[in-house]
Amino acid sequence: MPLVHDFLEKMRQSHPWLLGKGRNAEASAVSEVLKFRGEATSAAYWIPMDLDNIEELFSLASAYPDKIGRSVRLAIAATLDFSRSTQIEAPIQIELSTDNGRKVLGPWCSPLTPPSIPGRLNIPKYRMWLARILGMMSDGRPVGRNTFITFNYDTVLEDTLDDLGVPFSYGFEKQEVAVVGRARGMHPKYEVKVLKIHGSVNWARSRQTNLTQLFPSYTELRNKKLSPQLIPPSWKKSYHSLFSSIMDKAVAELSSASRIVVVGFSMPQTDVHFKYMLAAGLSDNISLQRMLFITPSAETLRERVQSQFKDLYVNNGRISFITQTFGALAMDWNMLEAIERPHPRDNSYCIYT
Repeated sequence: MPLVHDFLEKMRQSHPWLLGKGRNAEASAVSEVLKFRGEATSAAYWIPMDLDNIEELFSLASAYPDKIGRSVRLAIAATLDFSRSTQIEAPIQIELSTDNGRKVLGPWCSPLTPPSIPGRLNIPKYRMWLARILGMMSDGRPVGRNTFITFNYDTVLEDTLDDLGVPFSYGFEKQEVAVVGRARGMHPKYEVKVLKIHGSVNWARSRQTNLTQLFPSYTELRNKKLSPQLIPPSWKKSYHSLFSSIMDKAVAELSSASRIVVVGFSMPQTDVHFKYMLAAGLSDNISLQRMLFITPSAETLRERVQSQFKDLYVNNGRISFITQTFGALAMDWNMLEAIERPHPRDNSYCIYT
């Protein structure tokens, strides 16, 4: 999926694709955002800003919510859908070596196409990575209590939890939302929480009831000609009571966490809410043993973190920085065991790169 630095370029690429699919409303929204990008150039004459960085562009756009607010939300969702629909991810090839491996990993795999190597199977990368992060490799169930606090809008995480057979909850109360069709995220016996601080491409605001509607996917929301309920990355955030409720739940989870792993988040200056959410959660936390920041640009992030945390915790290793991608973290058993995700000692599978 596109990141902050290349999101606008991916949005440009989405425009002809959207037109070709007859998705004219989304294509028009993309055009409006790109037009705003051109008109905003004059602002950069006075104030240094990188208008190809969506955090800075959308921060400027938030000063004109009535003019471009809906277009921004729709353009974000359309760009993510374009990226997901056109990107082809190569799976991981594995060979299941034991009966337990076949029992646990077998349902997540598919045969090679064509079946050129007997015994080898494909497993999508996200399934493998998430299963390892959750400690599912020994018996197929997550280890411990797991919560994802995410600023992403896409549903890659939720779809992968579905693929792994792990029920999850968005943390909503029943009276806060309306479930449409086979929408997920309200499972009464969930094993994982997914708290989406900035909204999701499969959430929409009902014009009739003023409730948030949960759709099974962005496609079904779009077919209803609705705009997704998103809070763009900017300095000027307007939180509906629903998002305040999600934020409260995130603070509660942080206050009881024994380990916090921050993956791929750059702590941008436009997202000061993260700083205060973390501060509120940690103010009552007596259980925290370790906080890990995982990102390919760990050294750059270290400077930002050190400006917001006491040097003591950075110097004594309770806060540490790992220069890795999420995928590399998920495939590193030493790192996983550091956060108490057990290695399946029966050597239940082999991986071929």
